[in-house]
Amino acid sequence: MTPEVLPVDADHAEIRTRLAAVGWVVLVDGDGEPVTLLTPDLADRAEPPPVILVAADTTAAEFVSSSAVTLLDLADDIPGLVRVSDGRPVGVLPVEELDALLATGGYEPPPTTMGPFGAATDAILPGGARVPKARVRCAEPGCGWLNELDFYDRTAPPRCANEGLPEHPLRLATRGG
Repeated sequence: MTPEVLPVDADHAEIRTRLAAVGWVVLVDGDGEPVTLLTPDLADRAEPPPVILVAADTTAAEFVSSSAVTLLDLADDIPGLVRVSDGRPVGVLPVEELDALLATGGYEPPPTTMGPFGAATDAILPGGARVPKARVRCAEPGCGWLNELDFYDRTAPPRCANEGLPEHPLRLATRGG
């Protein structure tokens, strides 16, 4: 699915119009990096859920078999994964596809060992690293720093990367609110 791409400061009426036409809008910062993925039900939220970025050709099976699947714990209402190529949004992998894959038993994780009893191709990674990441705005009062995560454990939240404030844990916006 191809989303509309608009600047993060786009007019709300324009965002609503584009959402009505295509169903997905990716808001990008001044460098063209995705900041959030909106759907019609998220358009009026003061703080939309974090955006998760994956390589353009990432499949649902590849994502759920990686540690990046933990990024879905950042919020209960992440609508999908933004597929990127050269840092620019080129598509969306709806979270419903991930749910369906896991719920129907249509996915079996690959072995985690290498060698004769595991996937020998694990030893070579062609090309550059393609680790999914999430862009998460810190909700600590006075912060608002856009953090980048490649893994998330809700029992041990990471520190916010904002060096302009005293060290503090990354605080997420209220889940689903």
